[in-house]
Amino acid sequence: MVVEVVVVVIYLLTYCVLTAGQLKTTARWIRDFVAEHPSYQRDSVVSEPVCYDLVSACAEITNGTRDEPMLIFDHKSRTAANLPAAMQRNDQHLANMAAKRAVVGVAADGIGDGPLPQSS
Repeated sequence: MVVEVVVVVIYLLTYCVLTAGQLKTTARWIRDFVAEHPSYQRDSVVSEPVCYDLVSACAEITNGTRDEPMLIFDHKSRTAANLPAAMQRNDQHLANMAAKRAVVGVAADGIGDGPLPQSS
């Protein structure tokens, strides 16, 4: 009985803190991060730079190198050792995409002035 009461009290306190805006859920934090990003143009398009910075921020939080005291839960990961390799692969992918855009004359927004690549 005592355990159930404690659980209910913790739940109610958590609910009060969340509704008062004193802490953020992960979803709220992500929405705020995107909305406040300098590259976000409030057009519902989350560009590659915004996505990259968001993933980088999440990796920093998971690794413990970025403190986000407004987040409600501890966000340490058991897979944190895999994140640097994944970020490195993402960096390489972005570099490859930028190189391909440069070759065919496509802007970062995917709208190009240049010719389409010829198939062999």
